[in-house]
Amino acid sequence: AAHTDWTLFNRPWVLVAFIVTLLMNQVIQNNTLNGTAGKYLLVKDGRDAKRVTVMSMIAMVLATPLWIIPALAATMIHPNLSAEYPALKQGNDAAYIAMAISTLPHGLLGLLICGIFSATLTSLTAQLNWNAGILVRNFYLPIVNPAASEMRQVVLGKAITLFYGVAIIITGMVFARYSQLKLFDLILLLAASVGIPQAVPMCLGILIKRAPSWSAWSTLAIGLSVSLLLRFTLTADRIQSLFATAVPLNKDEIGNLNIAITTAVLTAVCSGWFLLTALGATLARRRAVDAGQLQRSIFIDSPKRQAEVDDFFRDLKTPIDHATEHIKLHESDDKQYRVLGMMSLIYGCFIMLMGLFPNTVRGHFGLLGCGAVIAVVGWILLLIARHLTRRRKRLGLDDLPEAAPVAVAVE
Repeated sequence: AAHTDWTLFNRPWVLVAFIVTLLMNQVIQNNTLNGTAGKYLLVKDGRDAKRVTVMSMIAMVLATPLWIIPALAATMIHPNLSAEYPALKQGNDAAYIAMAISTLPHGLLGLLICGIFSATLTSLTAQLNWNAGILVRNFYLPIVNPAASEMRQVVLGKAITLFYGVAIIITGMVFARYSQLKLFDLILLLAASVGIPQAVPMCLGILIKRAPSWSAWSTLAIGLSVSLLLRFTLTADRIQSLFATAVPLNKDEIGNLNIAITTAVLTAVCSGWFLLTALGATLARRRAVDAGQLQRSIFIDSPKRQAEVDDFFRDLKTPIDHATEHIKLHESDDKQYRVLGMMSLIYGCFIMLMGLFPNTVRGHFGLLGCGAVIAVVGWILLLIARHLTRRRKRLGLDDLPEAAPVAVAVE
């Protein structure tokens, strides 16, 4: 019954607060240059960016039920997960893996574990490199040591990556040892505590032009400080006292309110600080213009920095001109289709071959069906690649010279 009636485990006002702040978190996280929005810089033009958006929306609608069904079914197929997995603080955290063990055919569970580790490691290593690169190139180089050599930057980047890795390991150990939250709630809490201070300046920076160069890292510093303060002060007893009701809050409600309060406070603090610095820069510039001189101040960046900012926003508004930019590069879709198609075809055939191993009848058909779907998708991608290759040869695009960089005038 709790699958459809959420008020059985949370009061309506707690659910509303949780859903609103979670939606707020997702909107910010998915509109940052170092997050989901960064993929729009990797497309050929605005038309393809719209295609990416539509494809993402359709994929999320279709995939979400597939993610939710195993967890919902686990409450009926495995009604007492705490007894099955006594080593876990929260037995429900094992819902997905319990369903995989009990339902997947022989052999596919190993692939699932490989996928979990590979997806986690690739995302983690990429995030470590991003963060190290951001700190080196956007803080150390322009502020601490503008004359730093490439070698020094590489060495410092490796040291910062090592520091980040150790910090993440320690953070995980601390939360695993002392936190009584469910795994899902813990992930959301960490995403809010660490993600929002990073995401807010990366989101607002796309929209606000006048913020000074130190707005981003100062927002990050203040946000992380407030986040650390909340972790020490926002205890279960404190939440219980803040929302004193006739019926005490249950454990789920306290966890959801913890996430909601953390998200709301950090969003307000980080956004407020960033907007305040932008307002200060606007007022300082206006005052300097009225005085007849644009003198340098803490709110007014150097002319070189201003030129870089102007170039960035000019690039955002400039449509890609295929006549003057990457003549051959934008016609390489066939190569990408071919690589993805071949990978899908090989992987699909591998899964279908696993259907030959000793298994149940359902397992045989499951492996053959899953592998066939992936293989067919790969085959379709290869057909598209062949069509695009023939089209490019027919138009003679392979014989065109490489285009030299051309400055594009913008009104």
